[in-house]
Amino acid sequence: MFGIGLTELIIIVFIILLVCFVPGIIGAYIAGMKGRNQLGWFFICAIFPLCIIAIIFLPPAKEIEGKYKQCPACKEFVKWGATICKHCRSELT
Repeated sequence: MFGIGLTELIIIVFIILLVCFVPGIIGAYIAGMKGRNQLGWFFICAIFPLCIIAIIFLPPAKEIEGKYKQCPACKEFVKWGATICKHCRSELT
């Protein structure tokens, strides 16, 4: 009489999926854009959604054509269209 019906169960499952998987997908997408492990960041952001903030501020892990390139002088990553490195001020080719 006072048990959980099918409608309530569907709503609970939907809320759990929304709360866990949406941050996981967002974190995995951002990690992929920065050349990082998407599966690992999916699970980290699904369990701890505030980790999305961490992945936003992390530097890229590798050079990604069209997004980030590595400065030959200081080995830091800069935006693809940059002509001067923001870290060491050397000219990029």
